[in-house]
Formats: sequence, C-alpha cells, structure tokens
Amino acid sequence: MKPSLKDNVLRELIATSQSGEVISGQNLAIKYSVSRNAIWKTIKALQADGYAIIAGKNRGYILEGNYDILSREDISARLADKVVTDIGIFVHDEIDSTNSEAKRLLTDGICEPFLVVADSQTAGRGRFGRSFYSPPGTGVYMTLVVSPEIETNAPVTITAAAAVAVCRVVKKLTGKEVQIKWVNDIFFGARKICGILTEAVADMETGTFKHIIIGIGINLNTEDFPPELSDIAGSVGDSKLSRSELISEVTTQLLGLIENIQNNSFIDEYRERSCVVGKEIEFYKNGEKLSAFASDIDVSGGLVVTFSDGTTDILRSGEVSVRVTQG
Repeated sequence: MKPSLKDNVLRELIATSQSGEVISGQNLAIKYSVSRNAIWKTIKALQADGYAIIAGKNRGYILEGNYDILSREDISARLADKVVTDIGIFVHDEIDSTNSEAKRLLTDGICEPFLVVADSQTAGRGRFGRSFYSPPGTGVYMTLVVSPEIETNAPVTITAAAAVAVCRVVKKLTGKEVQIKWVNDIFFGARKICGILTEAVADMETGTFKHIIIGIGINLNTEDFPPELSDIAGSVGDSKLSRSELISEVTTQLLGLIENIQNNSFIDEYRERSCVVGKEIEFYKNGEKLSAFASDIDVSGGLVVTFSDGTTDILRSGEVSVRVTQG
C-alpha cells in the first residue's frame, strides 16, 4: 500500500519529535513534489486527528507532547523505515474481533500481508472459544495475516514466533522481562498480560497453509478487569508507551521471524523465556487428565513432556497448568 502524503508527513514529524527539530513546510513540499498549500492542509488534517503539531510562522512544524492516537497513518509512519514489504493496515474504533475481520477481508480478496487493529473489541477471541477482554484505550488488539512457506506444525511454530516477538518488544520499550506460558500466553510476574490466537487457512490441494492469521491481545494499561479475571490478568503498566509504537514494533519483529521461519532460530529464546519447562504440569489429552514433567521445547515449538514411567510425548496443541505441590 503506497504511503499517502499524510503518512509521509506524519513519519517526518515522528522521526524528528524526539530531537525537537523543526520541519520546514517548504522542504516537505519539495521533497514530496506537492504545493505548500497541500502540506498546510495535511498538517491541519493531522491536528484535527489529535496530533499536537505546533506551527510557527517562518519556522516550520514540530510534533510535541505524548500522545496515543491509534490511526493507520501513525502505524504506517512508524513501519515505513522498518518493514520492506508493503503491508495493508486497517484500523477500527470498535470491532467484534480483529481475527474475525481478518477472515472477512481474506474472503473479500484482500491480499496478505495485512494488519487489522482495533481500539476495542466487543467479542475478542481467545483459545478454546474463550473471550478476550478488550476495553477501549488501554490495550493493543491486532491481527497480522501472512502467507509463509510452512507446513504441518505451522500454528504452534507461528504462535511461538509471535510470543518471542512480543517478549522482545516489551523488553525493548519498557525494560521489563516477561515469560511465556506454553503455548500462547505472556506473563509479567504471576499475571497474564498477553494472549495469542493463531488460526490457519489450509490449501487442501497442496496440503500446506494458505494463510496464517495471528491475533495478539496485549493489556497495556488495563486496570479494571471483570471479576473472573481480576486474580489472573495484569498489564504491562507503561502509561507513556504509544500503542502505535507497540504495534509497529511487534509487527516488525514478527515479520522478521516469519521471513526466516524455516530455521526456527527463535526457539532457543522461546525455551529460555518459558515458565513451564522444568516443572511438573497437568493437561488433558483425549479427555483424560494427565500429569507429566515439561522437559523441553522442540524445534517447532511443541512441548516435550516426560511421564513418570520415562516415556515421552510432544504436545502440539492444548493447554497446560503448572502443578502446585503441597507442603
């Protein structure tokens, strides 16, 4: 998707906002081969969107203050210098589910890669039919759709890549260390701050996956959770962090990992961040509750478990809980 003038001007403003550099309207007009009046109208449009752009006579423009405006232009501007591949971006104030919208866009013929983002979700989706609490203004709700060359274990491998991407970005932007609960949850301390829902669209003729839909929900500053979540859910807790910045960083990291998904080089990092490996766990298989020792993560992101009789198995899907011992 070719950047608009609005995208380009906002990118220039964001790039210089930290240094306090003033951008000349004349220079912008020359750079993008438009009139000064076109630049002025673009600045006015950005100001109407809520950006604090100061315009001084004969001194140009500067973007001031902290802001958290979720817009296609802002995300595009932040991605422009990081992602080589053109990526479609669809931003909604409110939607049922970003994953559901992604499926609708695929049905409508929209080509991947593309990104769906929402300020809030009315029917945010988690694994096993659960809902994902998605109030406005406090979280990141995003879905990235890609079409990597990958077979068989795609969902668990892509989910592992997404988990690593989120962990890297949280560390980079906040300095906080977070952990991964196999296969799709990110924890800060004892509380879940992020969930990942990966869905695959298969190509029945080739036996491969045609599209991978990666839904990521991050509680950035959410404080008031429903009673059923109040004891387990938490937030990153950084009021200065822009959601657009978080989205662009996660997208950049994830696209980079997917580009080299076949070598699975990120699995070592996934293993190191696991809060499950090395512990006794419980899980269900074929309706039966089982106990085992979580001994490793395999090269595709599967959880290797060892039973009391020494036999092993590899979990590719499902949910595990860490056993709490008494005493």
